[in-house]
Amino acid sequence: MLKLVRVSKIDPKYRKNTIVVKMACYSMAKDGSPLSTWALGSCLAIILFDPSRKIAALAHAMLPDPIAKIDNPAKYVSTAIDAMIHGLKNFGAKKDRLRAGLVGGARILKLWNDSSSPLTRIGTRNVQRARKILMDLGVPIEVEDVGGTRGRNLVFFPTTGIAMVSYAGSSWLEVAKS
Repeated sequence: MLKLVRVSKIDPKYRKNTIVVKMACYSMAKDGSPLSTWALGSCLAIILFDPSRKIAALAHAMLPDPIAKIDNPAKYVSTAIDAMIHGLKNFGAKKDRLRAGLVGGARILKLWNDSSSPLTRIGTRNVQRARKILMDLGVPIEVEDVGGTRGRNLVFFPTTGIAMVSYAGSSWLEVAKS
């Protein structure tokens, strides 16, 4: 199953030889290769994992849903999850064995001191959308490190099911208080 490990900084030795998932992208690992993504702010990292086969997918989604035409399925939480499940099935994963993890979805933008602005709430909306889709699909979320006001970095190890998370520098709230 999935396990979350928070560290102050991800050691460069763990970053080496990972499959790096950039913003608005997703990737899969069927050979045990670690998956990583960096600079998660309001974006949401979605981990889908078949623990019995050690097959995993990781997305770095920017927005909850497309507004119009889907220009890139990995850009949106709703379409990234569907694409990852399809890809994992092609690698031999079974949907009923999938487990999920969510990392990111922070409130990193400070806009006009308005916490109700849709732009300020992108992270929250990403998390809510992922939770709903995964619940509707019957995929349990086993680890979460979401919300707050700081960005995150992530390395996921499919061989162990460990999601290693570190936090980025000071948040805008911490800077404002100093």
